[in-house]
Amino acid sequence: MIKKYIKILMDVICVGLILCLALFIYSSFKARSDPKHVPGIGSFKFMYVLTGSMSPVIEPGDMIITKAVKAEELNKGNIITFRASGNTLVTHRIIDTNSDGSFITKGDANNVEDIDLNANSENIVGKYVFRIPKGGYVIKFIQSPLGMMLFILIPIGVLAGGEIKNILKEMDKDTRV
Repeated sequence: MIKKYIKILMDVICVGLILCLALFIYSSFKARSDPKHVPGIGSFKFMYVLTGSMSPVIEPGDMIITKAVKAEELNKGNIITFRASGNTLVTHRIIDTNSDGSFITKGDANNVEDIDLNANSENIVGKYVFRIPKGGYVIKFIQSPLGMMLFILIPIGVLAGGEIKNILKEMDKDTRV
C-alpha cells in the first residue's frame, strides 16, 4: 500500500518537474525571439550573472532568481534587477531614491554609484530573492541546443522507461497465468 502512494507521489513530482521544465524552455525560446522577455516561471525570473559588481553577495556564474514587485515595495538596501540602456540587465543595490521616484543604485564591489543607469518603475525586472552559486553555468548549458535536447530527452526517457517497465511486468504476469 505504501509503495503505491510512493509511486503516485514520484509520478506527481516527475510530472511537476517536466511541466516546470517545459515552461522554462518555452520562456527561453520566447526570450530569443523577444529581447525584452526575461526567462522565468510566473513572476519569478531566472538570470545568470556575468560580472563581479555585486561581489561577494553575488558572484559571476551564479544564477539569481528575482520576483516581480511594484516599485513602491522597494526600499534602500534592496537588490534589484533593472533594464539599463537597450536590453542590458543590471543587478545592483538601491542606495537611495531620487525625488522623481527612481532609484540610485550601486554594485557592492563598485566604488561609485551608477551614474547613467536609470532604475525607475518602468524598467525594474524584479527584486532579488536568492542565488544558486555557479547555477548560471547550468542555465547557460540548458539554453544551448545540446542542453535543451538533454533536458527534454532525459525526463521523457525516464517516464517512458518507467511505463515500459510496468507494461513488461503486466505482460509477464499474463504469460504466467
